[in-house]
Amino acid sequence: MDNDKNVTSAKIHVGSMGGPADGASLDAVGTFTRFAQPNGNRFKQQVCKCKIMASVSHGTCSLSMKDSKGIMITVRLDELYAVIAKAVAMSKALTENMKRGEDDK
Repeated sequence: MDNDKNVTSAKIHVGSMGGPADGASLDAVGTFTRFAQPNGNRFKQQVCKCKIMASVSHGTCSLSMKDSKGIMITVRLDELYAVIAKAVAMSKALTENMKRGEDDK
């Protein structure tokens, strides 16, 4: 993620048309992975345009591929937050352990 574009410079849309008043969305670039290819390959990946939408009142976050035929995945915000919070905590712990290792040299 170090070389990803700065998300803060991306346009976050608030209160999407027809959606919940507290809804927010972001046009993003993602990677679509298709597993178990018919040609025997284990997977195939391609860069795709996607949209991320979230609403606290609905308690959900949705990801959709813009060029797909109606593919959307929706997850609960509390479950998504739990995974992100754990990843951030693990990253901080690893960084602290690396710093401690450098201090011991």
